[in-house]
Amino acid sequence: MVESKVNSLLISGIIMISLLVLVAIGLLLWPMIRASNGYNSDNNGKNIPIPNQTEIKNFCSEQSRTANFCTEQYDPVCGWFNQSIQCIKYPCAQTYSSNCFACMDEEVDYWTKGECPA
Repeated sequence: MVESKVNSLLISGIIMISLLVLVAIGLLLWPMIRASNGYNSDNNGKNIPIPNQTEIKNFCSEQSRTANFCTEQYDPVCGWFNQSIQCIKYPCAQTYSSNCFACMDEEVDYWTKGECPA
């Protein structure tokens, strides 16, 4: 009788610890899950849709950053700034005439096709 109560308490303790571990893992992963859901936060903590979410984020390569020149073509892209820029309002980006010009700007982290949202 005593042994079954001990086993029951042991199993209950294991279940509680497992639940606490799962909650802790969830709390650690929440920022990554939230960032991948198509929303971004403005400076007030409000969630706002990320435009061009269906578009691929094209990260600038080291080779594209060191280009000596860009051709004069108009194929607009939205260059999204890295975290070194503290934006006051959304979007934290600028429209460039091409991906070449966007990636030549050291403050651009990646670009998406088309002009930036207004």
